[in-house]
Amino acid sequence: MDRRVVAPLLDGVPYTNGPNNSHQYETTEALPAIYRCRHKHGGPEATLAEAKIRNELAAAKLREIKAQKELEELVPAEMTLLAINTHVKYVAQRLDELLRRGLIDKAWLDQCHARFVDIVADLSVQYGLEFVKTFAKPEDVQRLKNLGFPEQGFPERSIEAQIGES
Repeated sequence: MDRRVVAPLLDGVPYTNGPNNSHQYETTEALPAIYRCRHKHGGPEATLAEAKIRNELAAAKLREIKAQKELEELVPAEMTLLAINTHVKYVAQRLDELLRRGLIDKAWLDQCHARFVDIVADLSVQYGLEFVKTFAKPEDVQRLKNLGFPEQGFPERSIEAQIGES
């Protein structure tokens, strides 16, 4: 850098007259003016920190646009639940048809259902309300709380011990 480059950068910076018709500048005011970032083609001036901030804001906006685009591509939860419910109803109709034809043993299904209910009841007693909350409606959970159902369950009544008994 020589005086021909520095002189235009110092335009507008206050100075005091020095010896031999020289200009004396306060370094805290002159250095930022000298080391300021300038855009090409005579555009607006900006400091390096301002340029970094604008760059970060632009990157954040780009991430936001990408995230919004990805969210639009995802299937909404309502649509997913509708598809699952439709599938369950379809399978239930087919099961009813097989039962009507006598191709499935109804007694065996009832026995499986009873065993499932027993296991769920045992797990509910063993793990308490936290387990019940995974499958019960909130009003049913509240009803159990009102009846004094334990929060943590009874660890001495383990499902493994009961399976070993049967």
